[in-house]
Amino acid sequence: MNTLPIVNDINESFFVQEEREGYFVSKDIKNIWAVELDLLIEFSKVCKKCGLRFFLDSGTLLGAVRHGGFIPWDDDIDVIMLRSDYDILTKQCASEFKQPYFLQTAHTDIGYYRPHAQLRNSNTTGILPNEKNRVKFNQGIFLDIFVLDGIPDTEEDIDKQLASQVEILEILRKMNNNCDNLFRQAYWDIRTRFYCAKYGDSKSLYDKFEMLIKRDNSDYVDKIGFRRDKSKLCMLKREWFNSECFLDFEGFSFPVPYEFKKVLSVYYGNNYMTPVKAPTLHGEVFFDPFTPYTEYLKLNWHSIS
Repeated sequence: MNTLPIVNDINESFFVQEEREGYFVSKDIKNIWAVELDLLIEFSKVCKKCGLRFFLDSGTLLGAVRHGGFIPWDDDIDVIMLRSDYDILTKQCASEFKQPYFLQTAHTDIGYYRPHAQLRNSNTTGILPNEKNRVKFNQGIFLDIFVLDGIPDTEEDIDKQLASQVEILEILRKMNNNCDNLFRQAYWDIRTRFYCAKYGDSKSLYDKFEMLIKRDNSDYVDKIGFRRDKSKLCMLKREWFNSECFLDFEGFSFPVPYEFKKVLSVYYGNNYMTPVKAPTLHGEVFFDPFTPYTEYLKLNWHSIS
């Protein structure tokens, strides 16, 4: 019998298949949830040790408020941190996570240049559809760690920042592609050398991206590093994250913004307590909670159903 590669104790009753909101949650889904919950527990321990604040975010926050745990059709966990705490976590605390946990950032994993960090379980697999055979970085099941940065005060400054950050991330994506086709890979390698000559190496370019989006003195914050269009900005007041309270999530207690109701209203509208089934942000992720992602990197994905 396979044993999940998790460290923290999760009650056996958690793994029982059940129906939530008319949606059947199978044992297979519970196994994936258990790995993600274990990541959240471990992340919470490290943040407490390092004196850092974080909050449940997005669907995880909504799930805590509305369901006391996972939204039945969700497949991930999201947390968020203010920039000051996030920078300490990623620059000073990555070594606090021991095997199988891995804090994935642009500074710890070659080729990973997303606007946020992820905590991975290296003994599992969670591969996004558009990354099959394309990237070689850690692709274990993950916990998303988002960062809140200040929103520029003027429309003009918002437009300039969004245009610049989108350009940098697109260049980074092009500089860090992998492919099994030797001719295409050779072309990408030549393109990467050209970009390095023009913009500098990947890490220095990513540092430029982070300096661009850091802003500590604005009244409103958002995951602005993810935004490509200002119409998608969530205008969250910085003061909503000045204090915290705790809510139950699958039998464990985790911090949420004290003004979580206002945060959820911005994210989902005033009727956020009414369940609406929607696809997850990640789409059809390939999950295997029992097998290290490194085993799948050896395979041809065309042979996997």
